[in-house]
Amino acid sequence: MKNVCLSSLLVVLFFLNLPSVLAGSMRIYYQNPATVFFAQQIGTYQNGQTAYIDCSLNQTIYLSPFDDSDFSPIQGVSDWNVSSNFSYYIYNEDHTQRNNVIVLTMDPNFNVGSVSARVYNTLVTIYITRRSTPSLTITPTLCSAGQTGDFSATLNYYGPNSANVVWQATGGITVNGGSSYRVNDNTISRVTVQHNSYGTLTVYGEVPGCSNMQTNPVTYHIGTPTSSDLNFTGSPDPGSSLCSGQTYSFTSHPTLPLSQYSYNWSIPQGSSSVGYYYGYGPNVSVAPTSGTNPGGFIVQVEVTNSACGTTGSTSRTFFKSNCGGSYRVANNPTSNTLTVLFDPIDEVEYLPVRMQLAREKTGVAKEIKIREEISKQDLKGGLHIDINVQDLPRDTYYIQGIYENGKVESVRVIIN
Repeated sequence: MKNVCLSSLLVVLFFLNLPSVLAGSMRIYYQNPATVFFAQQIGTYQNGQTAYIDCSLNQTIYLSPFDDSDFSPIQGVSDWNVSSNFSYYIYNEDHTQRNNVIVLTMDPNFNVGSVSARVYNTLVTIYITRRSTPSLTITPTLCSAGQTGDFSATLNYYGPNSANVVWQATGGITVNGGSSYRVNDNTISRVTVQHNSYGTLTVYGEVPGCSNMQTNPVTYHIGTPTSSDLNFTGSPDPGSSLCSGQTYSFTSHPTLPLSQYSYNWSIPQGSSSVGYYYGYGPNVSVAPTSGTNPGGFIVQVEVTNSACGTTGSTSRTFFKSNCGGSYRVANNPTSNTLTVLFDPIDEVEYLPVRMQLAREKTGVAKEIKIREEISKQDLKGGLHIDINVQDLPRDTYYIQGIYENGKVESVRVIIN
């Protein structure tokens, strides 16, 4: 048995086999129907439905199967599955271990949970929560600057406590002439919303009698975002310099619902410098072409309000960068000096942390920490490093560049 606090809300779930209840349903009670003939019930719920439990209830609530003739527990209940945010235990009034009654303790944060069981090989699941989601009605769709419309919200809130309806607007949207509006002691609210430019409207319920518990919010986007509203970033964002051959992912902000808006990603300039790109919804992936050839390109996103037919866009310019610090050996084979040539790069961080010359048979023979005493002028002009190998035996070696991310680049060399 898991810990169950007496002051916590307990929910006992049970399946019914009554003629008045459809197969595959659950019924929740305030009182134990096995001991109280006319037990007061909260409701009957079909498979897949949600039971909203009043947040102020602080008593045991039962749901248990019983036979309509003698009120004995029904057999055939198995495979209980309870979501992790509920603690629970199996309850058997007649101690027959039939696993046909379960007692739940509601999550203190009032999060949604679920309970399922198999009754005579039929799986039944119901969802239990203390939060509801408001229903939002909008008339008409707002597209033009200065246009107004009537919005209404219904909390669908279960319980005797009074509730408040709270509206909040952002951007170029006002609700009853301001950025917020509140209706106390009601579950229905009607407001006038004005669209001046793109913004959002959010509505939620608030229950003062339950420590100001809030229902799930509903947010509606109004209008079409412009370039001043839109941007897209990576996580982390790479800035304007992208490494050749590396794929980057970006997300457009704000993230708009595809039920209201459509996205169109494109490369309007510099497509020859792009080796890969794919955009869908608010997300895009792009990779510059491999190689050391310089180049740049523009990534653009267009967002269209499907109902209004208006479009906003924004773009970013990127440049290819040889971030790998790629190198080559100029004199190979050699008996005196190996010269390692690096392509021009912008930052010392793109160089290997160290270079090492490893003999094929016996391992590392020399090591050079190349980042020390390197100037930016050296980097931009193309760095070269000379390695004296006169003291090394003739053999096959490998020049290895070891980078911060663990990447290792190797070039085979011969010392003769």
